[in-house]
Amino acid sequence: MTVLLLIFVLQSEDPDKQKESDEQVLKRKIEKATEKGLEYLVKSQNNDGSWGNNMTVGVTGLTCLALMSAGNYTDRGKHSKAVTKGVKYLLSNIREDGYITDDTGSNMYSHAYATLCLIQAYSMSQEDEIKTKVKKAINLLIRCQNKDGGWRYNPTPQDADLSVTVAVLQTLRSARNVGISVPKITIEKGVNYVEKCIRPEGFGYQPGGHVTYALTAAGIVCLNSAGYYISNSKGKIKKALEVSINKLFTNMTNQQLSDSFYLYGNYYASQAMYVFGGDYWIKYFKKIYPDILTKQNSDGSWSDNSYTNSFGTAMSLLVLQVPNEQSPIFQR
Repeated sequence: MTVLLLIFVLQSEDPDKQKESDEQVLKRKIEKATEKGLEYLVKSQNNDGSWGNNMTVGVTGLTCLALMSAGNYTDRGKHSKAVTKGVKYLLSNIREDGYITDDTGSNMYSHAYATLCLIQAYSMSQEDEIKTKVKKAINLLIRCQNKDGGWRYNPTPQDADLSVTVAVLQTLRSARNVGISVPKITIEKGVNYVEKCIRPEGFGYQPGGHVTYALTAAGIVCLNSAGYYISNSKGKIKKALEVSINKLFTNMTNQQLSDSFYLYGNYYASQAMYVFGGDYWIKYFKKIYPDILTKQNSDGSWSDNSYTNSFGTAMSLLVLQVPNEQSPIFQR
């Protein structure tokens, strides 16, 4: 009788309460891992305010964004000193033509992420020096758009690919959000290039190019940022978004992703899933977040084979902190 009663009680438990409890446990683990990760970043900052030893402009931009996503800015937060040093480093490496670069190697990815970081810093501080230099950085992006509407690795208006173009468009969108002028035609041409990269199975690297998990996530996020939502889109765009989000949803734990693109892919996939919400977000959250947590090292860092642990840690923290909505680009 006792065993039967126990079985009855267990079967009668509210599954929603159990579900909520599991999510709360995961959220506590995320909070703990996030704090360890942030502490690692602060301790690993270089004396000049940068992070890493390769592509440091881009890594520094992403690292500061990760710190800002936890509520740390130049004038507030537990880690405000680290953010201030990072922002000063970026400001000191803006050339007269607006290109943000240093002697550790740079490309348009680095420039876009560094500019995005400075835009976020300006949005909170309203410092004139930051705004003046951000304008230079934005004007360089405008000048470097190629004839097809996209951007690529070098600060010249020649070739283009979806990956760099999405990074640039997110930066331009953020600039407009804080009152920095960006021509409407620049955004329209950029979005048009992204549309050309749509393929039946997702988004390609270039028009007609290969499709990947990471590129599909980036394309979804970019079109969503431009106002193309499944609910109000029509025709080709609506179908592309529906196919892509479902493909992304189905393949979100695809372990064929190389280590080089695992974090990059989830940087955009987490934004896409969060924006669409509902079952998309819940299932993504419950699958990917525990996986990222298991990859954290004992010192609080995350490893990355392409760059440094600073990059791996920054990207991991940006994924984990999407629900914080501290940065406008991560908001629903």
